[in-house]
Amino acid sequence: RVYQEQGDTERALEVQAQGVERRPEDPRMLLNLGILYNNARRPEEAEAVFKKVETLDPQYVRVQYFLGTLALNRGDVEEAVTRYEKYLAEAPEDARDRATVEGLLEQIQPEASPES
Repeated sequence: RVYQEQGDTERALEVQAQGVERRPEDPRMLLNLGILYNNARRPEEAEAVFKKVETLDPQYVRVQYFLGTLALNRGDVEEAVTRYEKYLAEAPEDARDRATVEGLLEQIQPEASPES
């Protein structure tokens, strides 16, 4: 975290990857690695890690927020909506990303609706 705060994303990635090597089945460690990949503008690697989190712990709903955002960034509005809706359906009411996801979904929902 210190390296990321100092702007040294590559060093932060290195340290986080070492942590994942020690605890490869820990969804939180993996999620943080995916976030770092995303921050380093390496979306393919971020998505692969997020999907591993989803496989390891399907109940770890926070990963849906990140997968939805990656989908949105690559222009896949339909997948983004699906991921965000899943997040909202499963996340607790006081989840820290809930308001963000609700706002994103509100912005893109008209895009996801078919034209009449």
